[in-house]
Amino acid sequence: MDPSLLASCERPADVVLDLLDDILCALLYIHQQHAIHSDVKEANILVRQSHRPEAVLVDLGAAHVFTPDHPEFTTYIATRDRVSEEWQAKVKKKIPSLMLKENRAYLDLYMFGAMLKLLLNERLPDSPLKCEWQPQVRAVLNHVIYDGVTGLSRIADKCLEGAFSSADDVRAALATSGDRLVSPLGIPELSLGTQTNTSLAIPGDSVPLTKRMRLVLNHHTVQRLRNTSQLDFVSMIYLGATHNRLLHSVETYNLTRRYLGVLLGDPTFRLYCAERPKLEATLLAGFLHDLGHYPLGHVFEDFAFRGETDGPFAHIPRDEEVTSALLDEETQDEKWVQEAANRHREECKRILRDNQITSLPSLIRQETLRGERFFGGRVLSFLRRILSDEQDSDEGILILRSIVSGPLDVDKLCYLRTDSRFTGAAYGSAVDVDSILASLTCTAQDKPTIAITEKGICAAESVATGRRWMYQRVYWHRTNRAIMAMLRFVPQYLLEHDRLSFPEYFGATYSMSDIEAVRWLNEIFEKRRLDRDLENPALMLLQGRRGIYKSLLEFNATDTGATEVRIREYLMDRRCAEWSILAAAIAEIAQKYAPEAKLSDVLIDIPSKRRHEIGDPFVGNAGSQMRRLSELSPEFRATKIFFQEGALSCRVFVHPSLRESLMQSNAKPWWAFWKEASSYLAQQAPR
Repeated sequence: MDPSLLASCERPADVVLDLLDDILCALLYIHQQHAIHSDVKEANILVRQSHRPEAVLVDLGAAHVFTPDHPEFTTYIATRDRVSEEWQAKVKKKIPSLMLKENRAYLDLYMFGAMLKLLLNERLPDSPLKCEWQPQVRAVLNHVIYDGVTGLSRIADKCLEGAFSSADDVRAALATSGDRLVSPLGIPELSLGTQTNTSLAIPGDSVPLTKRMRLVLNHHTVQRLRNTSQLDFVSMIYLGATHNRLLHSVETYNLTRRYLGVLLGDPTFRLYCAERPKLEATLLAGFLHDLGHYPLGHVFEDFAFRGETDGPFAHIPRDEEVTSALLDEETQDEKWVQEAANRHREECKRILRDNQITSLPSLIRQETLRGERFFGGRVLSFLRRILSDEQDSDEGILILRSIVSGPLDVDKLCYLRTDSRFTGAAYGSAVDVDSILASLTCTAQDKPTIAITEKGICAAESVATGRRWMYQRVYWHRTNRAIMAMLRFVPQYLLEHDRLSFPEYFGATYSMSDIEAVRWLNEIFEKRRLDRDLENPALMLLQGRRGIYKSLLEFNATDTGATEVRIREYLMDRRCAEWSILAAAIAEIAQKYAPEAKLSDVLIDIPSKRRHEIGDPFVGNAGSQMRRLSELSPEFRATKIFFQEGALSCRVFVHPSLRESLMQSNAKPWWAFWKEASSYLAQQAPR
């Protein structure tokens, strides 16, 4: 057994076990043919490469075939040092053929056990035999099998003791030595639970963690997600919504485990995806898909999803792009991402007094860590491809990508249920995860992706409708959008006037919390603003204050008036820099009715259409033609139309004190302001 062969294999532990199993299969066949090999040792085993390395048992010069007309006595030929002390005296001696026939399994399995002992660098009980290259093989076996070495040694001992009656018994014992018995493809994270190092308690569940996943979880690049709120400032409306991105990441990883466990039962999925590095990369993708989130990320994504290619709001990345940059130290794009990560790492080294801290890509890239198998370079490469949105020629990557980002992805199912639980808005809790899992399949038709069988249609509808109502009642709640507009004012102003760049913001706030980022932005605003009369609306949300801008105008898809429809279409097409121009014009109108009004007292919130693509999952059974869910479900079609047309409302918000002053004594000034602001927008909208 050449150590270099093992080192070059993708799953070396499986190769070791498969080669040993090949030898046992050969012995089983020989014994069934009433024969004995009589000289089982490494010198008589060749390894050939076909679809995998295969062991071939050769040199039958010492073999005996026992037939009815076989002589009564025969000469026993074997390697003396490889047989028991009792049989050493019989080597090269005439013995009864019947004795050799009855002991053929014992003798060959004894030699198999002796060979295994020597491969493990252990001495034989009745021989001082030892080979020079065995320590190297032992090192390789420890590298690829770990605790399985102990099992192999025990099997060898039992072979020497004559505890096995046939080669089949040894094969059964051998099957328990590797991790394949409890882990599909030897992936400990998919095991039955025996290989987990600890469990992590989360609300309503417990997530098993292996040693290597715990090391990834504890890495400082991942731990910074504890500071990033899952729902920004939604806790101003729903008091329980204080959960963070790290909790969401752990829950998504746990659901990814369940997805893979189910999908491995699908023949199509196994055909395209059943490679250990790919599945390990998918587990990491579930864990790290939100790695690129940063403080106030949703605020900046309001700019990023506009997709502007020039001007002050061009090239603001989405969080997926930041994630890719954090996982690729070689990339020439977004170098400032790596610079921020490097500064944070150096700070962690200094404070923790640990110079061994590495970057997250360097950690994942390691093949072994602390004497145990880790992930390796191939896993990191697959991880980047799975989290990328670039074209990929590998159908397996596309299928695995749809688990993390697709119409029925693990991310969506987790955030709907978790956000529902913490906000108290029950809509997401209706998502039927168990039924989705029970109906999971995959398809390579048209676009390789995960799909569902027909029995999962109702469960898929629950995802779509749950998402619809969570958007209406939580994510795009009017008050929440007012808060988002308040948080957006300062970064929008600083970007517009070239007083701040996004890389500067990202580098400064990389490991901050949302509130710390608001305070940092305010400090920059106070130092760099051009108009000293402007105020920072976000300060109304800090230090226990709850001042929230009020709605003045709203234009949504349910409006039937021609003017309202025209205004909404006009606003939806505005570039980011135009928002503040429109808001300033309306603020000047407000000053006619309330001279104390400031330009920062009016905010405009215009959503992006690109942010709400709902997708359309495939439905079908194995071997049948797949169809889109929208073809089969009127409920889903209605929800899809809602996201395409009705989910997005354009709004104008005003400072609460401005509204209060215009509403005092009577509401006439307020309504006059409302009417003039509406007329202004109608004049701007082309007819």
